[in-house]
Amino acid sequence: MKETLENLSKTTYRPEFLRQFEELNRETQNKAAQKKTELVEEYRTNPWKHPRVKYIPSQGEIWRLKIGNRGQKIDHRIFFDLNDEGLIFLTIQHRDRAYEKNRPKH
Repeated sequence: MKETLENLSKTTYRPEFLRQFEELNRETQNKAAQKKTELVEEYRTNPWKHPRVKYIPSQGEIWRLKIGNRGQKIDHRIFFDLNDEGLIFLTIQHRDRAYEKNRPKH
């Protein structure tokens, strides 16, 4: 995953994201890496139109990339920030945990 994006100097990862990614099973890691790479490619042109991206101001003014769907084996969310510094990947969590009440903001 990290090697895929080394050529993009404006893509960074928070330690929490890297830790969570390493804890995922291999199948989920592969799917998440694929979707994240697609997002980075679109970031170069127009990330707002990615079909699985949503701006979530109530979660701390961040963006969400949906990996999988409710009820499927892979049902995760990647939360990231998008600013002048580029893409900053914050966390990756299973959907059930990603939307828990009273969890810390990204």
